Amino acid sequence: MAPNQWVEVKVNVGPFGGNVPPAGSVNVPTRYPVNTNVVLGSSASDSDDDQLAYFFDVGDGSVLGDDGTLSWRNHSWTSTGTKSVEVTISDGKGGVLKRTAQVDVQASIPAPTGVSATDGDYLDRITVSWGASASATSYVVYRSDEDVTGSWSPVATIASGTAWDDTGIINSETYYYRVQALGSNSASALSGADGGSTPEGPPPAPTIQSISDNRYTDRIQVRWSNVLGTAGYEIFRGLTDELTEAVQIGSVSGATSYSDTTAEAGIRYHYWVKSSNAFGVAASEMGTGARKLSAPTNFAASDGQAADEVHLSWDPVPNATSYRIFRGNSLDSTDIQIGESTEAGYSDSPSGILTEYWYVVRAYSDGSGAGDPSGSDSGFRIFESPGSLATEQRKFDDKIGITWNAVPGIDSNRIEYVVYRALAGSPFGEAVEIARTFDTGFEDFSAAPGVEYSYWIVGELEDGEVASPPGDPIFGVRAEAPPFQPDLTIGTSPAAGMGNNIFNASAAGQAISQVSRKGKPLTWYIRLENDGLFKDHLRVIGSGGDGFFVTSLVELFGSRRDVTAASVAGRYRVDEMEPDESRLFVFTVKPTKKARKRGKSAVFDIQSVSSLDVSHMDRVLMEAIAKKDKKRRRRR
Repeated sequence: MAPNQWVEVKVNVGPFGGNVPPAGSVNVPTRYPVNTNVVLGSSASDSDDDQLAYFFDVGDGSVLGDDGTLSWRNHSWTSTGTKSVEVTISDGKGGVLKRTAQVDVQASIPAPTGVSATDGDYLDRITVSWGASASATSYVVYRSDEDVTGSWSPVATIASGTAWDDTGIINSETYYYRVQALGSNSASALSGADGGSTPEGPPPAPTIQSISDNRYTDRIQVRWSNVLGTAGYEIFRGLTDELTEAVQIGSVSGATSYSDTTAEAGIRYHYWVKSSNAFGVAASEMGTGARKLSAPTNFAASDGQAADEVHLSWDPVPNATSYRIFRGNSLDSTDIQIGESTEAGYSDSPSGILTEYWYVVRAYSDGSGAGDPSGSDSGFRIFESPGSLATEQRKFDDKIGITWNAVPGIDSNRIEYVVYRALAGSPFGEAVEIARTFDTGFEDFSAAPGVEYSYWIVGELEDGEVASPPGDPIFGVRAEAPPFQPDLTIGTSPAAGMGNNIFNASAAGQAISQVSRKGKPLTWYIRLENDGLFKDHLRVIGSGGDGFFVTSLVELFGSRRDVTAASVAGRYRVDEMEPDESRLFVFTVKPTKKARKRGKSAVFDIQSVSSLDVSHMDRVLMEAIAKKDKKRRRRR
């Protein structure tokens, strides 16, 4: 050490608990000319605010950084080739950062001249231009926020031309530019610098890069480009493509995306993003997106509940305009759409009976498209109910006979028929099982006479796990004996009668007497009714009078028909009277002079007998009394 020279040594004694090492990078050109002074720089920071020291190993045996306080150094390489530059940054407390960069030292060509940057000419860019350099095949543009040594960073490589637009800037900020020329195996030094800026004004409008469309069920994600110099972004949403009708739904600062969780699923929305600073705002172009409909919940397919369909049901999905139904033969093959429904339900009629089918459903909206699929469920059609049920109405007084057709498509040895019964008019839920049979008929001996019943026949497989639906009921009534019963009533007017539902051969309670004065005719009205259970041929037989009275029996059915002679002869028959059908007769008696002179009386007998069972008959009596004429006195 020479006289009058000294060394200052600074020693930091640790430990330094919690010390954070510095962070940073090395800034050097990737290509540079030989024998030309170059600025080697480093950008670093320390979260502990420690003073940093910089040392540069330039790859040719030299280490630059005598006192370590400068973050840049000048150097010139005297030979070509790739040089490795390593910068060591120390915080003096044990925190050390090393960064390495490669520099290709090449032959020298002239640097570009006349570098110029526009100053307030454009709102959204700074245009940098320069003069061409001989032997140059491309140019590298360097930029710095300040015109200082060591802070230059490459921002663009220009393959052709001598101008470039810098759009990655903040409005009203000043930037400085230098340009380097590159040849095929040569490079120039950096040119002289020039500063440029944009005028004060609103920031550039952001560009919407993406809006999620039917992708998420919980949000719509909006992304846009970063705008330098903006204080923040405002997000607007509307139902039309007019920005004036949109409303602000959010704002962010320091981010270029937004999650819209307030959007309703199934609706298409229009979005705009505005950038802003102290001088104003700028709006992006419009973009659209939609939130995906959620999957239908509580999806279920019926298992053998109907013979003609598999019924599908699910909970409605808000804003869904329709639902698309898919079916397959297995859990993994539900990819064939079979129908569409506007309601939260659907009835499918597959061809197979007792065949398992798998289903899923998707909600659909014109605004967003198809939503996520529901969970899968399987269902199947049951076989049909036994058809052509028939009962023998009132045919037997000890039973009700029921018949039906066999279930088609099922082996008769596999299916058992269950007979259910309830009072007529009752629902199936109130019916009780009364019999099981493999036949297609059953005789119900337990039915009460005269009571109307409803019957259902249900087919069951032999294991009892699968049954057909009950179908429509058939009605049956057990007869009340006797099944054949004529009924005569008698009265003095067509509307009044006596003896209804009185069945006897003595005519007790079924006789009416009338008195004829001065030979006036007497009239009785007799009604014949079939009170039996079946069609019947009823005979009407009349007798009495002993020649003192003139009688006639006229049937008032259609035209008046005198059946006196036929009834007296016992040959008059009312054919094919339906149950509860009735016919009206008028019976007239007129006394003769002989009867009036002697004051005679007579009983007339009308009988009705079933042609199908002669043991059943009914009878009415009419007594006619001729009032004796008074003798006239002779005048003297």
